[in-house]
Amino acid sequence: MSIVIALAAACLLGTGVALQHQQAATMSDESSVRPGLLIALIQRPLWLLGMGCDIAGFGLQAVALERGSLVVVEPVIATSLVFSLLVLGAMTHVRFSARELGSAVVVVGGLALFLLSASPTSSSHASASLRGWVTCAVIVWGAVAVAAVWATGRPARTRGIALAVCAGLAAGFLAVSSKAFGDRLGDGVLSTLGSWQPYVLIASGIATTLLLQSAYQADEPTLTFPLIEITAPLTAATIGISLFDESIALNGWRSVVVVFAVALMIGGIVNLGRDSMITGGPQYEPE
Repeated sequence: MSIVIALAAACLLGTGVALQHQQAATMSDESSVRPGLLIALIQRPLWLLGMGCDIAGFGLQAVALERGSLVVVEPVIATSLVFSLLVLGAMTHVRFSARELGSAVVVVGGLALFLLSASPTSSSHASASLRGWVTCAVIVWGAVAVAAVWATGRPARTRGIALAVCAGLAAGFLAVSSKAFGDRLGDGVLSTLGSWQPYVLIASGIATTLLLQSAYQADEPTLTFPLIEITAPLTAATIGISLFDESIALNGWRSVVVVFAVALMIGGIVNLGRDSMITGGPQYEPE
């Protein structure tokens, strides 16, 4: 059930990405990584629609994470780029090429192979020591801060790469925060509101949104889309394994198959991220 819910979340998130990128890419370079970028974007109906899809998708992702583990749910969420392609095709009546369909099949096939061969932990509880949480937050957000500051004022291509990695790291941490919040809700609403989880989730959500829009604003989708979709699940899964004792099977032949499955997913995502339908390139020709 967590996989089904995660697929629905990926569909909504993929739709939201397509709409938000279209709007953020029209903003000036000076607005990158600044609160003014969000203030300007909330005045645009299409961006708000994309954000609505994102919020709904994130809600479903949280439900999936409450039911399942990070190492299961996050690779499924990575298929959101496939859904971006499907939604764009449906909206614009563009015919899919063999390359597009092949890339989508490779991503889904790699995901299925990973889930079958890695035997990932099906469920987990976001329980860790305070020292573990603090160490995790310092590493992730420290890396984000350094890279974001370094990216400021750089050429669009360089800035886009750096901010996409930042956004992926932030989105991965946000997924972990969401799982921690969902698990804490089991103790009751009042108890949850008196804990740190909801406030870390809110702060992480705001920071992640700003970083995502700043990465989209660089208007380098062939780089930013794949990097975000790859970095986010890898970050979340790494935290799940190191902090919550989640695991994947890497004994014997499984290690080779898992590496191959991950490589298939990454290759398919990168190929989809370079597709003209996603990027709005010169070969993008609606019927």
